[in-house]
Amino acid sequence: DRIASVRLSVAAQCDRLVSAMGEHWFNIIIDLLQALLADSDERVRSEATLCMPRFAESVILGTEEDQYSTVLESLMPLALKIQRDTSPLVRSSLATAAGELLIFLVGLGGASHDTPSSPLRRRENSEAPPSPLSPRREGSNSEETGYRRYKKHVDDTFIPILQNLLQDP
Repeated sequence: DRIASVRLSVAAQCDRLVSAMGEHWFNIIIDLLQALLADSDERVRSEATLCMPRFAESVILGTEEDQYSTVLESLMPLALKIQRDTSPLVRSSLATAAGELLIFLVGLGGASHDTPSSPLRRRENSEAPPSPLSPRREGSNSEETGYRRYKKHVDDTFIPILQNLLQDP
């Protein structure tokens, strides 16, 4: 749309779009988010940037495990590009978004299977929480591998982005 306020509204709702439309629309919404992040209006780019952590959380908590790493791999180049944006508003939004995503990803890694509110716990189909002394379940290995992938993104991308933004003039 040619009117920036319409694009701004779409940027603010990207995370809800993926939740409402389902995981098969994930790639289309990533393309939409990429277009909004390259918009000529800094407010649209800023709002799209702020939507990134909510979008990632919606995909990670609401889709199959094979999408976990895909969403982060799709967002990383965007985040790296945005840190060089000419607008201080967009760079500020990136600092906020990267911090929120960092907190979310670290929370996933620290989530205990015994905690009912844990995102990892909600993804499991078991009725009863496991005993700390019980043998590891089948899914535990893949969840640990998934967390290692998250940790890689945290260590290799989000922390350096935040460090660069802290030195932003």
